[in-house]
This record gives sequence, C-alpha cells and structure tokens, in this order.
Amino acid sequence: MRGVLPYVLFALTLVVCAGAVVAEIQRRALDPPHSTLTADILFIALVVGGVGLLVARARPRNVVGWIFLISGLEWAVWGTLNDQVRAVLLDGAPDVLGAALLLEWVGRWSWVPVVMPAVLFAPMFFPDGRLLSPRWWPLPVAGLASALATTAGIAFSPGDYPSSGVPGLANPFGIDAPWVGVLSTAGFATMVAAVAAPQ
Repeated sequence: MRGVLPYVLFALTLVVCAGAVVAEIQRRALDPPHSTLTADILFIALVVGGVGLLVARARPRNVVGWIFLISGLEWAVWGTLNDQVRAVLLDGAPDVLGAALLLEWVGRWSWVPVVMPAVLFAPMFFPDGRLLSPRWWPLPVAGLASALATTAGIAFSPGDYPSSGVPGLANPFGIDAPWVGVLSTAGFATMVAAVAAPQ
C-alpha cells in the first residue's frame, strides 16, 4: 500500500489542478476578459507534490516525503477553492454550490494548514524523517498547537480579511473579543519560533 499511496496522492493533486484549469477555460469561453486562475498556487502544488512523490517513493519511511505529498494536495485544493470564490464574488459567475460566502471564509484561514506542513514540520524531520533526538518531541507538538491557535485566531477575527481577493466582506463568524487577537498573535509568534528552532 505504501508503494501505491504516493502515486494516489499525487494523482489527486493532478486531478484537482486539471479541474481548476478546465473551470478556467469554461469561464474564459463565457467571459473572456476575466481570469481568476491562480496559476502560481497550482504550480506550487505540482512542485511540492512532485518532490513528495520522489521522496516517498524512494524512502517510504521518511515522513518528509509524505508531508510534501499532503501539502501539495492541500495547495491544489486551496488554489481551486480560491478560484471558484473569486469567480462568483468578483466576476459574477453562478454560485453552483450556493456556498461562495462560506468558502470565502474558509479561504481566510485555510492558508495556515496549507502552508504549515512543508514550512513548519518538514524542517523538523529533515533529512532522514526523524527528529534530531527524542528530546525534540515538544517541538512538533508546539508547532501543531501554534498552527491551530493561528488558524482559530484568523478564522474568528472580526472585520474584513480579504485573503481570497474579495474586498469589503466582513467575517460572518467574527468574534469581537480580545482573546481572538491574542490567540492569533501568540500562535503566529510560537509558529515562527518553531520554524526557526531546527535551523
């Protein structure tokens, strides 16, 4: 199963990226002047996923390859999600799912779980898939906690946070409380410290 799974994960990344391209072609056929394809994000998805495939195939016990494979798939899903949200909210495309506003909210905070696997956890286990020593186990735990805190802080921060490029939309789930800002700031600071620690 470990021999097949890397190909399955990368194939899913390819399918999601291909779906985003097909949707873009259809949008241009209907309204040529507008383009919402985040080609840079899809390119990152393919590169990160491709590196993960090479590592996981050659060293299936090395967790770094699996981190990159999962991260590549997350990048592809995130980029496609942002494309659809921008097409509906910026260009007036039909909201087929009826969930554009909900997906825009997801786009506000989902960059954290998308970016963090490769940026935060891969350096901790590089290059052989193991921590520097068993005493380093608090580091990934702190990294995970900080990522969760940052995600929650952004997700429930009130006001306008147009990460998907859609201006003027207030957070429908925003909470006007001091702990929200503290959670986001503390989480991000801890996350930066966790990234720098293995260096």
